[in-house]
Parts: sequence; C-alpha cells; structure tokens
Amino acid sequence: MMRPIEGTHLAVTLVAREVHTPYSGMLPGHVAGRYAHDEMHIDLAKLCRAADAELVIDEVVAIDLESKQVATRSHPPMCCDVLSLNAGAVPGIQGVEIGGLVTPVKPIGQFLTAWSQLRSTFESALRAGQGRSLAVVGAGPGGIELILAISRLFEHTALNLTLIEAEETILPAHHRQVRRWAEAELKAAGVRILKGFQVAKIDSEGLVDSAGKTVCADHTLWTTGVAAPSYPQDSGLQVDALGFVSVNKHLQSLSHPWVFAAGDIADLAEQPRPKSGVYAVRAGPVLAENLLRFSQGVVLKPYRAQKQALAIIANARGAAAASRGQFFAAGKPICWLKERIDRRFMARFVPPPMTEDPDDSTGEESAMRCAGCGSKLPADILRRVLKRLDIHPSEQVLQGIGEDAAIIQNGTHTLCVSTDHFPQMVSDTYLFGRIAAHHGLNDLFAMGARPRYALVNLSVKLMAPRLMEEAAYLALKGAGDVFRACGVTLVGGHSTESETTQLGCTVFGELPGPPLMKSGLAKGDLLILTKPIGLGVLLAGDMRMRTPGRHLEAALAVMDQSNAGAVKALLDHGGNSCTDVTGFGLLGHLLEMLRASSAAAELHLDQVPLLDGAYRLMSEGVESSLQSANESVLEDVELRGVDLADPALRLLMDPQTSGGMLFGISAASSEPLIAALRASGYVEASIIGRIEHIGQRASNACSCTIMKDCMTESPKFPL
Repeated sequence: MMRPIEGTHLAVTLVAREVHTPYSGMLPGHVAGRYAHDEMHIDLAKLCRAADAELVIDEVVAIDLESKQVATRSHPPMCCDVLSLNAGAVPGIQGVEIGGLVTPVKPIGQFLTAWSQLRSTFESALRAGQGRSLAVVGAGPGGIELILAISRLFEHTALNLTLIEAEETILPAHHRQVRRWAEAELKAAGVRILKGFQVAKIDSEGLVDSAGKTVCADHTLWTTGVAAPSYPQDSGLQVDALGFVSVNKHLQSLSHPWVFAAGDIADLAEQPRPKSGVYAVRAGPVLAENLLRFSQGVVLKPYRAQKQALAIIANARGAAAASRGQFFAAGKPICWLKERIDRRFMARFVPPPMTEDPDDSTGEESAMRCAGCGSKLPADILRRVLKRLDIHPSEQVLQGIGEDAAIIQNGTHTLCVSTDHFPQMVSDTYLFGRIAAHHGLNDLFAMGARPRYALVNLSVKLMAPRLMEEAAYLALKGAGDVFRACGVTLVGGHSTESETTQLGCTVFGELPGPPLMKSGLAKGDLLILTKPIGLGVLLAGDMRMRTPGRHLEAALAVMDQSNAGAVKALLDHGGNSCTDVTGFGLLGHLLEMLRASSAAAELHLDQVPLLDGAYRLMSEGVESSLQSANESVLEDVELRGVDLADPALRLLMDPQTSGGMLFGISAASSEPLIAALRASGYVEASIIGRIEHIGQRASNACSCTIMKDCMTESPKFPL
C-alpha cells in the first residue's frame, strides 16, 4: 500500500535484500535491452517513504518464534507482533554437483549483477573472434523467454545457445500450441533444444547428465525449480515436505497464527498452486488486508487462488503467445498486451514525488525542513548568538569555540570534548543510531584525538510504549555498536519523549600528541577531501521521494563509514590541518580553515567528488533547508569560469551528515596519502585544491578562488 495506515498504532518495517526489487516479468525484456533498470525495478525507498514505513536493507536468517524476533545478517534482532514472509524461494539446484560456472537466475537482484559481468566478458571474447557457448537449464516460460532475449542481444555473433530440459518436452504444463509456437521461435533464433537431459554435474567443460552425456558450455544459467529457504523450517514453522511455509486460506501459518506468508515461500495447504508470480500478485491485496485485520482483532478474509492463470511468453522480437487452459493466441498484439500489463503493474508502485510540505501554507518546497545536519542553525545566526553571549575564558581551556572540538587541560591530562545532536533522517532506526555516533565522533577525529567515552541524549517519537521501547533500543544499539568498534565506552546520557526521534552524542577523548587544527595550513599545501559530497541534497530528495533508492543506499553507506582510518592515514603521513565536513558544507568549512590559517586557496570544482544523483537533484531545484543560508559564504569567494547557478558549485554548500574529512598536507606527502586513503576504503579521496598564500590575503574577503579546470590551466597536482 502506498500510503500510511491511518488511525492505528502500527509501525511497519520492510526488510529487503535490495533497495530496488526487480519484477521478474520484465527480466527478459531488460536482458534484451527493451527495459531500463528503473523500468523493471520497484524502488522500495520511495515506496516506504510514501507509506511511512521503515526500510531495512538486510536479509532475514532466522525467526525466534517464542520471543517474536526476526534475526538478520547485519542488524540487531527486530521485535514484531505480526510477521509477513514474502521473500520468495531460492534456486532449486540441490543435488547437482557444481564444479563449473553456473549462475542461478533467482534471486533476480543477484543474477543481474552477475549477468552484467558475464555479458561484458562474452562481448569482449566475441569481439576478439573467440566463440562462446551458453546453456540455459529449464525450458519453462522463464527459461524460454530468457534465452530468446539473450539470442536477441547477441544476434549476429558467434554465441552458441543451448536450452536444456529434464522432461521430454518443453513447457510440459502448457497448451500444445504454445509448445509448438515456442519451439518454432527457438529454432528461428538458432537455439539448440536438448530434452530429457537431467543435469547431474556442471564442471569447467560444461554439463553432464545422469547417463554420462555431456553438453559443452562456457557458462550455465539455471532457471528451473525452486527450493525453500532454510530459516522457516529451522525456526520451527510448520512447513510442507519441501520446506515451504504451510498457510491456510487466510495466508496464515498453520502453526503460528501471527505469521503470514504469500508467494513462492508459501504452500497453500488447502489450494495448492504452481510457484508463479501470478498467484503472489493476486494474493497481495488479501495479505495486506489480513495483516491489518489481524493486528486489530478483526475476522480475516479468505484468499481464493485462481485455478488457471494467463501465461504470456514473449520472443524479444515484438511477438508473444498467450494461453490459459485451452485458450491460445499468438502475434504482435499479444506482445503489446503483455507490455501493457507489465507497465500498468509497475506503475502501481511509483509514488508521485512530493513538491511541497502539506502543512506549509506558502506552498514553497523549501519549507520542508531537513533532518540530519541539514537541521543545523545557519552559521550567521550562530555567530550572532555567540557574540551576544558572555563567555568567560579559562586557563584550562586551550581551545574552545571555533575548532571542531574543545581542548581542556586538566592537570597532566589533555581532554578533547565535543557534542552533536540532530533528528532522525533515515527510516532505519538502527542505521540512524550508527550514523549519529559516527558524526559525533568525527569532531574528535578531526582534532587527532582518540575518543574514549560518550554520553547519549535520546529523544524518541511519542508512540505506543512497545514501539518507543523498540525505537530506543535500535537507536542506542546502533550508536553503541559504533562506539564499541572505536574503543569508546558509553557511560550515560538522558532520554525524553519528542515529536521526532533525535539522537545526540557528547564525546570525550585524549590527545596523544599535538592536535590537528584548522589553523595548521601552510603555503603549498594540497587540500584532500576523503568522501564525496551531496548527502544533504540526496536526503532532501528522499523526503520528497525524488532520490532513487540506489543513490540513497550509496549515500547511507558513505555516512556509515568511520573517519577514524582516514585521520590515522593523515597522521601517519605528517598532515598539517584537518576539519570534518558537516552542516555548513565543504565550502563553509574550508573557509573556516582559511580564516584560522590566514590563508587563501584555489579550489578546483571539477575535482570535487560528488555522490551519484546529487548533481541531478540540485539541477532540478531540490535542496536542503540549510542550503540558502550556507550560500551566503559566496560573498567571500572569487569565481573563475564558474556560473553562480552551476549545480556543482551549489553542492559545495550542501550540508553533510557524517561527511568526510578535509585535510591540508604538503605536496610531497599528498600522493602517498591518497594511496593510503584509497587502500583503506576511502575510494573517492581526491585532491581538490591548493593553498596559495599565507598571511598576504588575510584582510581580503576573497580568500578562496573556485575555478573549473576546463576554463583554466589544469592544476599540477602530484596525481
């Protein structure tokens, strides 16, 4: 459902292996080049945003039926009152000795990644005049459509295709006219059909059947048969002889009524049907209704599976055949019908982008306030407030307001302290806790300190007590896991109710040596950025359902990456200066360094790494609610060959949450530092500028010059 559940106290969490879930009906068309990636994938991030549901990108591995907890590979166990299993099946390749190259077509998400690499390998070999052979095991509708799509893709090449079927006929469960049509299409496409071949072994030479017959193949795609994942049976759910979850007419587990299942993972005990997506689609509305009814204690609706389903097989050349029972038709109109059905189905899962805040009377998109570091007070407001405060100096405070963290001398101990706090900006509460902890630690890392202790301030959205407990646990578990990995002990904190869930960290650390300071820049230093920017605009786009899920997932991975290794690399290579890039954007934090060092710099816009999708969203007018305030720093900047409206320029002021580090280091040390950073996982670490002057332009407002390399002489950086 593409809307929040009104009038209930339900919290809905979707656990999915991939943020984009593929539609199997469009897979052959995608392989043939007919459909682009986004046309055949449902964007779960946008869907969950529209439904106000939490999205957890992970894979379920176990269910604790007694405590009603679901275990995943990388998240803590999640509690639930109602559980719906819709994960599909796994490849039915058990019993086959695997010693060669074979790729199951299910799960499709994993297959598409493998297929992209395989296709590239085959294309390179075929261009070099090397023949290649590919076998597809399974002559059901999926296998036939796939091999016809591949034949279309590799038309006029030396790729040999073989379709292998264990039965004595292809499409054994279909109308004989469909079989004749399919055989004719396969023959026309140059596909060899091998029937009655029961695969027993796949080795480096190809496939071997139980009688010892062989088929040569450089690679094999497996499309036939499905098996149940192991965790339902291992968890104690009642399953059928093959391990599929046994459900009644309400799609409810026969052994545990609070567990529901539909699709390939389920066995309809009272009305058995083939494993086909057609039945899963029809079950969807009944399943959604029954999940809601069960949670409210209302009588459930029965699901009545159709006895016969319409099957359409396309040939990837504009024609298709349809059958249902004794009905059969073939031709171009059937292909048009299939495409219309597929596109209408996918359109149901595309929520319209939000262009304004529904609670905003002005109708301005900018009124939709951001969370994360996009919720910070603007820098000019903060400066005015600090001027009005009567802050008394202390001899023990070696460094206070102005640096990333305070440095306090307590006897023989030098203490480094900082604090951060912001609202939840991602639906995954555990991941939010992790990101908040990373962000809080960054100020200490930027000073070269070793974090040791942390206090956490947690505000939890007012909900039913059980939901608040779970949200508090997940947020604190996420933060705690990051603290533990960094050697930080959680020593206390405070918790409150709130309109939104928020988390803040106060962190304490030790300085093992001289601190890294914003004021440490020297003439000739090169500026190195460790992570790409664009986090703010991608999060703002997510709020408006305009950020594709894969781009959001990449942004979350950047935010969930610790900066500890980056700063260690800087210290190992004699770095001079450092700051973390957060709410005031790359340019705002660079100017802080330049002012502190009385320096002037050249920044090369083309060399600043950007996250995928950030440039497009900025060019379309999407921006963080802090963007316009951050852009006031352009008064202190000189532009050369750069337009004020350039999205790449505006991204320099994009607020970052748990962003990267900005380093100053001598030119001689920059190349080995970049190599060390990339080897440590900061793969987009880049040299983005150079310090040109120290002191000479301290009074000049234009302490930073931003240029495009295409408009000026390319910088002579070591790389």
